[in-house]
Amino acid sequence: MSIPNTLLDVIQAAPGNQTAIILPESGVHISYAQLRDQVTAMADALASLDVQRGDRIATSLPNGLPAIVSFLAASIAGTAAPLNPGYREDEVSFYLEDTAAKVLLCPPEGQADARKAAEARGVPVYTLEMDDKGWVRIAGAEKTKSAMNPSPDDIALILHTSGSTGRPKRVPIMHRNIAASTRNIVNHYSLSTDDVSLCVIRCFTCTDLSHPLSPRFCPAAPLLYPVNSIRFLSGERCAKRKPRGTLRFLPFTISFSLARTRSGLRVPRACASSDRAAHHCLRR
Repeated sequence: MSIPNTLLDVIQAAPGNQTAIILPESGVHISYAQLRDQVTAMADALASLDVQRGDRIATSLPNGLPAIVSFLAASIAGTAAPLNPGYREDEVSFYLEDTAAKVLLCPPEGQADARKAAEARGVPVYTLEMDDKGWVRIAGAEKTKSAMNPSPDDIALILHTSGSTGRPKRVPIMHRNIAASTRNIVNHYSLSTDDVSLCVIRCFTCTDLSHPLSPRFCPAAPLLYPVNSIRFLSGERCAKRKPRGTLRFLPFTISFSLARTRSGLRVPRACASSDRAAHHCLRR
């Protein structure tokens, strides 16, 4: 089998009947076949909204399956430009302008600042909806075109530097870069079909997308993806799982929450240098 060099290649390489994503709050399991179908359907919907290769699709979404599906679909139809859902209106306005976003995808409720910023800039806003079986779609969008498959050198993702030393700068990331990251993560953590990758993250930065989220795109291990990470880590469902290793790159709030659980997860002090990402492999 050839080495996957795009995000589409990666999700297509996985066995269709194998679990890709677990949503613990609802108990929904999404197979790779279901994930592929949703992603390609949304990519086609975006193409039908006149999104073309290189167009930036902004998203302002909380954690959840819509964030996963829309990121992959946007990277295929155009270029994903995920935004922090906690941004104020002026911040959203800056990023919409800087990326020249073609559309903005939002959840059915909330994100008032993002919607206001998009309206002021004339950026169309589309709502993502998800049914109780875990199918995510763009509300009201119909397929009239098919998205073209991306090439390894196409830009999958546009992010920004932190802006700590000046104006935030755009950082384009190619498909081949993210595909390589998925392989590195799988190899580093020795992921197998016996493992579940727990993602404790807000998905809108480079580390967040490339590192802890990469295992979800590999055919080795499913992703356990709670919407409310701290609530999940503090609860019985996490406490009943046996840890395989240690949580890494923990924000303080998650470290504090884990200290109050009976999960037995060990938090190494040396790994608390990042305040953004947490990744852990759990034996099923």
